[in-house]
Amino acid sequence: MSRRWTAEVFVNSDVGRIPVEVYASTHGGAVQQIHAKHGNVQQIVNLREECKRSNGGGGSGLNIGSTSALVILGGGLLAFFTLTPWIMAGVGGAAGTWIAQKVTRIFCRRIYR
Repeated sequence: MSRRWTAEVFVNSDVGRIPVEVYASTHGGAVQQIHAKHGNVQQIVNLREECKRSNGGGGSGLNIGSTSALVILGGGLLAFFTLTPWIMAGVGGAAGTWIAQKVTRIFCRRIYR
């Protein structure tokens, strides 16, 4: 997972210090990103990972997408476990009726011949 890193980079005396923002998983990856973006820089100052700050709303950290996915999954499981006995009873009843009709036809043919 990429994280946001910020730093100040001294490229050369003509350019001076510039603020930089890169996305990388590790500190070393952030340094590589800076070199890939700005070439051979002379100095990287104050490279740090920026943390997400809470707005004080007391959020639980779950976003709407994951919450709704859990609700849908829970509803699906509830429906599956609730409706499976009814579906199986219907299938079993239909299968039992079909078998009974076949057996009755065969039995009746033998008796009435």
